[in-house]
Amino acid sequence: MCGLFFFLLCHFSSNVLAQTREISDQEFKKAKDSAYQKTSAENYRTTLKSQHFYNISDKEPYFQRNVITEHTKNGYHEILEDIRGSKIERSETIEIKKRKYLKKSNGKWKDITDEVSGGLFSATVIENKETTEQRYLGKQTIKGQAVDVYEQKITRKYEDSEGLSVNEEKIWIDQKGRFIMTETKSRIGDKNIFQMTVVYEYDPRIKIAAPKIK
Repeated sequence: MCGLFFFLLCHFSSNVLAQTREISDQEFKKAKDSAYQKTSAENYRTTLKSQHFYNISDKEPYFQRNVITEHTKNGYHEILEDIRGSKIERSETIEIKKRKYLKKSNGKWKDITDEVSGGLFSATVIENKETTEQRYLGKQTIKGQAVDVYEQKITRKYEDSEGLSVNEEKIWIDQKGRFIMTETKSRIGDKNIFQMTVVYEYDPRIKIAAPKIK
């Protein structure tokens, strides 16, 4: 799995076959939504790697996450690894037929369908202090096929921060209109505070089954 991840990363600087051009927010959203729909119609596997920085002066991330997830139309099976310093936490989650199951480390499977998770923190954006830029970056050759590359940059000013927060999202879409890779970065000034990469593989043999609950 990791071999494919690094193989793809090494090819993202390969031949650019079309000129970069600015596009509208609607065109970027249309390309992204269409790729999501076509990706969701198939069985596929994602490899996610993310890094989180607590302070903009930090040289090393305080938190890292690695996730391998197999997806079908009926559900998903996720293997998650969270790393905080020398501490590593692992878990597995299966969701199928509107039921959700969780297994922590080497423990037993548990049905968590009826458990409610907390909401996410949301900062307040100052009115009229958000700008967006979208670009079509042309085609790149990956594994012998030309894929389309799109990028969006959102710059925000928050009430509780003096600096500007910049969120950059890049998506690679194959000839069938499906995601090959997505990359998200957040930074304050020129310092990354969050970065995440997701690589996609398509495999019709993937199957999801509910675990045995004892």
